Amino acid sequence: MTRRLGEPLQAAADDGVPAALPTRVVLRSGAYVTHDHGHYLRTDPWTRLGAEPLRPAITVWASVLSAPEPGLVICGMGRRDVSFDIDLPTPLVVRPADADGRPGEARELSGVVVTALNDQHAYLSLDGATEGPADGALRPGDVVGFGISHPCTTLDKYRTALVTRGDEVAEQVTLSF
Repeated sequence: MTRRLGEPLQAAADDGVPAALPTRVVLRSGAYVTHDHGHYLRTDPWTRLGAEPLRPAITVWASVLSAPEPGLVICGMGRRDVSFDIDLPTPLVVRPADADGRPGEARELSGVVVTALNDQHAYLSLDGATEGPADGALRPGDVVGFGISHPCTTLDKYRTALVTRGDEVAEQVTLSF
């Protein structure tokens, strides 16, 4: 059976399924609410029609845990925290730690890529970095904001999400997928 966009879901009996069968409609969490920085951004039908692209709405934040060698940084975020089934996360911004260890002003990152994830860590290559802290390095204590690809498999990892306006938390939302 096909439905028109915006047409409400009807009772199962209206679709020719016997009413005696219990029916439960399940909607998969994700892109219709949040969009993303990967797969859906690349396949957004609105941009093909000349319209403004939808804006990604999820940022996952992780601390830099280690910089074990030049060009390599390890962050405290992994497969348990973000989607990875289509694309790896995209490093977007860094908040370098100040002298007291608190995150400072956000600066865009460019040329930094996630090369691998394990359960609890993201491996970042800085080889192409052109922006960030003064010398292009990321240091332990810095906080990195990541865009994700395929929101469904990020949202279903959490019980709550924070809705922000700038740096202010506006609301805490319970996720129930």
